[in-house]
Amino acid sequence: MCEVNTREKIFLGKLEVILSKFDEMDDLFEDLNKLVEQQPDNQQQIDYLLSDYYHILENEDVSDEEIINIGKNIHDARLKRRDEVSTASLIKTYSDNKNKLNYCPKANRSMFRYAIDKTIKHLHEEYKYRILNENDLKELKKSNKDMKKGNKLTKELIIECFKNDMKNKDICKKFNVDPSTISRLRKKYGFPTRAYNKKG
Repeated sequence: MCEVNTREKIFLGKLEVILSKFDEMDDLFEDLNKLVEQQPDNQQQIDYLLSDYYHILENEDVSDEEIINIGKNIHDARLKRRDEVSTASLIKTYSDNKNKLNYCPKANRSMFRYAIDKTIKHLHEEYKYRILNENDLKELKKSNKDMKKGNKLTKELIIECFKNDMKNKDICKKFNVDPSTISRLRKKYGFPTRAYNKKG
């Protein structure tokens, strides 16, 4: 039997590389399809979790410390949800353009890359607030600092202040908390907000 010549060896070697690359691509496409299948369930679970947190805030009598803890959990869940939503956008772009990968011609690959890059750019655009303005954001940060300063304010102390008919502004000054916190606590513990308290 004659030995396989060099050109034939080269040809068979390149053909084997091509086939192995297609096998590798099949594995990659299978992995992508698994991600596509998991996506709706992952996002739905996070949405259910966020809904649970919102209902606790709406329906339960929660302390300031509990509000902070729930807020941190909501923050973490929202970050996970953002990742799921971003992945869903990429999956949609992939699904809408995957036919361009058929036979992998260069022109189609360029169009596919452009569609993916366009989606990524959109996902990483800076968020523009729809309702909150710059002053609102400053007030939120200020309120957060005030809450940290006023964490020594206990239920017993605030009720005592209300029973002694202290004005909101005096309570705010004494405990370094913002007026909205005092107003919320008046409602929480059943103390009416009077006219001078509204001014205070």
